[in-house]
Amino acid sequence: MKLSGYWICCISILVLLFCSGFVLADEIQPTITHVFFEKDGMPFNESVHFTVDCYGYAWKMWDGSAPEDRIAKVNHSSELVYSYSASCPSYGCTIYEPYYHAGRLYVDRCDVKGQTAGFDFSIRNFSLSPIPTCTDLHQFMQGGGRNGGYYNGTPEFDDCVAETRSHRDRCDQYLVSCEPGNDNECETWIVDGKNVKKTPAYSACTDTVERERMDCDQFLKKIDPSTMLMWKDTDSSKEYPAQRACELRFAIPSATLAPPQDHQILNITYGIPATTTAHEISPVESLYCGILNLIGVSC
Repeated sequence: MKLSGYWICCISILVLLFCSGFVLADEIQPTITHVFFEKDGMPFNESVHFTVDCYGYAWKMWDGSAPEDRIAKVNHSSELVYSYSASCPSYGCTIYEPYYHAGRLYVDRCDVKGQTAGFDFSIRNFSLSPIPTCTDLHQFMQGGGRNGGYYNGTPEFDDCVAETRSHRDRCDQYLVSCEPGNDNECETWIVDGKNVKKTPAYSACTDTVERERMDCDQFLKKIDPSTMLMWKDTDSSKEYPAQRACELRFAIPSATLAPPQDHQILNITYGIPATTTAHEISPVESLYCGILNLIGVSC
């Protein structure tokens, strides 16, 4: 296969990034988070703008297995490694932070700072992860496809797929025995203890089965998007089915000091830390993801 200068350039950059120790990025997981602020044990219905800052260490390897990562878990300088801001117009708002790369960090603590009418507040060490308590959502079985939209299976769909699997098994009759050392077309494919290879008849049979399998899609049930929990991509303004739903609760501490101009400063409180760890994407990782997307590979 002949590569153009463009692809050679892209591949060279990927190799450089890999050899430099940068890690593969993970996928964005569409996430909705329901946020609740309370004060003095009651729902706080005023508008709140807040920022979550998490401090710790950013792993060099995605799983924290690099030698320097193992050392850093015991001895490291705690730095800001993850941060996001959001605004809640009232009690029980929804935000669309995907927590991208939030599972790739060693976190010492997460703090939250908030501003609302008349006062600021801060809650120190409310969590050991920027990711709150979440539940995975399974809102659809297939997305996109030939007709677009999102679909769930039906008993008729399951029966149809099972039947096509049995048809595919019958295609094996068109395989022929071969000798790996004497036949360049002989693959490392063993059936009943013998090396076999494909034939034109086998390929024609499997193509027919694949068309039958695609015909099973007619039995899928299309989902009305209005019945789904949707996640909003703030960059593109497009909506996608959410893959997980989370809940984040904050108790605004009581005011202890009222300085001039009626601007109150609330004391810092300490929350119960969580038990998970988290990671933020670096500019180089972002470039790397963009290159992968150009060649059809998802980050």
